[in-house]
Amino acid sequence: MIVEGLERSTDFDLAILVDELNAQYPIEDETEWIMAEVTLGWLQGPVRDASRMLSLQPLRKRAILDALAAVVVAPSTAGAFSQQMDDLLHEVQRKQAVAARSIRERSVRELAGLPLSVKCDLLRDLVSGHDRAIADEALIVLYPLLDLDPDFAAADAVRRRQAGETLRVHLRSEVRHWARCDDSARLAFLNRALSIHCSVLGMAGREPKLVLVYLEDEHLDGEWLDSCGNFDPVTGAITLNPRSSLWNDIDQIFNTVIHENTHNYQMWLAAQLTPEQMIDPHHLQATLFALNRYGYLKPSAGEHVYKRQPVERHAFLAGDEVMGLWLEEAREEGEAMLAKLANTRQQAAAAYRMHLSAALEAGSVSKIFIAIDSAQAFLDWLPGEAAVKQLQALEHHPGRTIILEAHRRVLLEELGELRRYSDPGSLKTAIAQLQHDYDTTRPGPPPR
Repeated sequence: MIVEGLERSTDFDLAILVDELNAQYPIEDETEWIMAEVTLGWLQGPVRDASRMLSLQPLRKRAILDALAAVVVAPSTAGAFSQQMDDLLHEVQRKQAVAARSIRERSVRELAGLPLSVKCDLLRDLVSGHDRAIADEALIVLYPLLDLDPDFAAADAVRRRQAGETLRVHLRSEVRHWARCDDSARLAFLNRALSIHCSVLGMAGREPKLVLVYLEDEHLDGEWLDSCGNFDPVTGAITLNPRSSLWNDIDQIFNTVIHENTHNYQMWLAAQLTPEQMIDPHHLQATLFALNRYGYLKPSAGEHVYKRQPVERHAFLAGDEVMGLWLEEAREEGEAMLAKLANTRQQAAAAYRMHLSAALEAGSVSKIFIAIDSAQAFLDWLPGEAAVKQLQALEHHPGRTIILEAHRRVLLEELGELRRYSDPGSLKTAIAQLQHDYDTTRPGPPPR
């Protein structure tokens, strides 16, 4: 039970254990409480030492807990356990210093030529020590030289291609409406994307929760305003920012969601690491992902370092590959719309052609679809524009009467409100009938 408590938290308290024992085996006599505390009191020292080491050495969690379990079984080893923890701390500090010196004394070319497994060992020794300044200085040199494991990279490239194609096919009909969707509809769309992505990666059912965070203007800083979102390794949730200037760009949002879910995938791979999996082709890369978590460098370390540490190198690769996933279809539809606009004699069509051409040149899926929808609305309005002109021309027709003029004004009002008639056929019929009535009616007194 003590080991289970430390598995849950390094802040484990023996008082919690006494409470749990009392819940299972109620203690009625006060003297039994005293005996329980005395019986467990000798464990205070080992538990405190174990808790301290777990906070300093999370990578040695299994070894520390196994050693503590041995103390519980053999109380006479408690003194030796404390010394064992001190020795472990000194050993990892020594290895960190050796690894840092090894990196400083080698040229970049020599470091680049080391086997990936050796670089992995250097990374492990660097992040195991608790002197973060020493680790960061060496990691800035090491991370740009850590390519993806070739065996993992080959299999992962196949999965990424499969994921991209599956997402492209299954979400094609919904993507073009992204700009007109409200946030709840966008969230539903992105959840469907995550479900597909996780399924292709082999971790169906482990989709992270998507959370939209709305911040008031006074709480917005430049970094969050420009950020689409991020992944929280503690909660396992992806936080998205609807206030971002990129929120309307499906390419950018999709890049973000796939990038962040790739971090979720990396954690899933790392969580499966066991000694029995040493022959697994993903083992080395999963180890690098796990170690990177304890030696993660922020963008302030420099973009060339930040983007090339294992977890970011892999995530940027996955996210960038889904940029423009629907660009080919968007361009094809855009070119067809340009042809329609070219066949339109209306002078106003030139502005829509320019808008759509600029979107096509920019290569933005969202901008292309917005320009297409705008141009289509213009084309839909053209019959209405012609009808307005025809009705306006009847204003001075010699055959107009009070009744016909009222009818004409009703049609104009309907067109003015809608800017296009819902049924072009009935509009044509109505105007033709009105025109006929004007032409066949004898002139009467002018309408007042």
